[in-house]
Amino acid sequence: SVKDSNELTELENAVQLGDEAFTYVAGIIEPGWSEKQVAWEIEKYAREHGAEGMSFPTIVGGGSWGAMPHCFPREELINEGQPIVIDMGVVVSGYCSDMTRTIILGEADDQFRRIYDIVLAAQELAEATIESGMRASEAHQIAEGVIKKAGYGENFGHGLGHGVGLEIHEHPRIGRKSDDLLLDGMVITVEPGIYIKDWGGIRIEDMGV
Repeated sequence: SVKDSNELTELENAVQLGDEAFTYVAGIIEPGWSEKQVAWEIEKYAREHGAEGMSFPTIVGGGSWGAMPHCFPREELINEGQPIVIDMGVVVSGYCSDMTRTIILGEADDQFRRIYDIVLAAQELAEATIESGMRASEAHQIAEGVIKKAGYGENFGHGLGHGVGLEIHEHPRIGRKSDDLLLDGMVITVEPGIYIKDWGGIRIEDMGV
């Protein structure tokens, strides 16, 4: 779970390619694309630019489907104004990346902006204050506290993150009941989310060391 400098370099390479794949596809998505098409274009770009494969099957959830944290891409078409959750990662030199972005086609309404800002605030506070020597449950509570204070505590039902390396899910596990100890050199995800039935979900995920 503690990575050496060579491993960190490999992980950074994977993160960079994953970022590039997402940025490219997010720039060309249009209303009428299917969720499967989005997932395929991401994988196609990643493989054509050096990825050995995907860290896991890409998650694309448009509209209310995005309220399921681990949904799978369907033939359903994406419409303007729907939140779209994209959770993806690539494998480079055997090492995985993992990221989630939530985007919207067209103008974002007030609800999207409000919930997005809450999730982003939770993530940014966690990233700024998680430190070596902290229990994983404490790290989780930092982000959860922001979401609870905003009135959406019941809409954040999963752990804040997990370790990443040669496997997509590694030690430590970051959740409200985890006693894992966070140490220098661990690479973890920070991925708070809010999920609302019949509307959709918003999750933002980055990796950090």
